[in-house]
Amino acid sequence: MKYDQVLQTADFGIILHFLYHKSNSALIVFDINECIEKTHNCSGLRVCSNRLGHFQCVCKTGYKEVEGVCIDADECLTNEHNCTERSNCSNTVGSFECFCKEGYYENATKHCNDIDECEEDPFYCENNEECVNTEGNATCQCQSGFRENSGRCEDIDECDEGIYFCPIPFFRTCYNRPGKYVCIVSTF
Repeated sequence: MKYDQVLQTADFGIILHFLYHKSNSALIVFDINECIEKTHNCSGLRVCSNRLGHFQCVCKTGYKEVEGVCIDADECLTNEHNCTERSNCSNTVGSFECFCKEGYYENATKHCNDIDECEEDPFYCENNEECVNTEGNATCQCQSGFRENSGRCEDIDECDEGIYFCPIPFFRTCYNRPGKYVCIVSTF
């Protein structure tokens, strides 16, 4: 002998299904999803969220409830965004956007890559300087054989400063050249 009975109560948003078969019986609870059934009263900036036996109207993603009203949530201010350290967060109504910082460009996969300023601009640095790319920027440093003096790279006179090496046994004379020196065999 088998007996099925369905009890439904709209007040609680659940269906009780009672199964009885000889000495075995079970009570199965089925939740009515008012959100899928569209039997809820959520509107505007509120969306339906199903709960066991009922539903709840909650603020849409990108909004938060303040004193019973849904207002824009500033994900940038609350650090609830997925922008990387190479990008800046910009709040929009109900969401946010990430923009690459200066010195970076957005690639095809929407990631921010470093711009190689040295490669992009061969005249980034002054004469006698070499360009060194860094994260998001570039710096200029004096080339070998030059040193910084008052913001400019000046030639080091290795001969005058005695920091040259001309091998012996030949008598050699040091001659300074821009960024280097040369040893020339001395003639008598």
